[in-house]
Amino acid sequence: MKKLSFVILVMVTLFLTTCSKSGSGVSTPEVSIIGTWKPIKEVDVCSDKSKTESVYDACQLQSRYIFTKEGTINITEYHNTQSGCVITNQSNGTFKINNNTLVTSIDNEVNVNDFLELNGDVLKVGRYENETNNTCSINLLVTHYYTELVRVN
Repeated sequence: MKKLSFVILVMVTLFLTTCSKSGSGVSTPEVSIIGTWKPIKEVDVCSDKSKTESVYDACQLQSRYIFTKEGTINITEYHNTQSGCVITNQSNGTFKINNNTLVTSIDNEVNVNDFLELNGDVLKVGRYENETNNTCSINLLVTHYYTELVRVN
């Protein structure tokens, strides 16, 4: 849950960006992530390359991240509570991509996601770091973690 909150904060703090095409006609990453995304799981990658995945439940799968061509991000997150499946976060901000790093700015808080992969309709956003974590075996470090999202439209 720590990672989800962090990635959400990071995404909410998304960077100011221009959405243009490069001179070669190839879409820039900013253009490629434009659209609506649904988070599906969180992944810890350990120093031995093993992975621990936390798959989102039906309620969390209702969450949406919307990246616009104007460089804004809109986030709506759902979680199960004692009251049932409810919206627990609605945030708006800006984003930009620089050197394969996603930077967000939400509520005057900037967050840098230095792990960014886009492969078709699958987006992985997270951070590199070496920290001991109970998701890895004893004596292993988490090298990076990310939230995986799929394009909705």
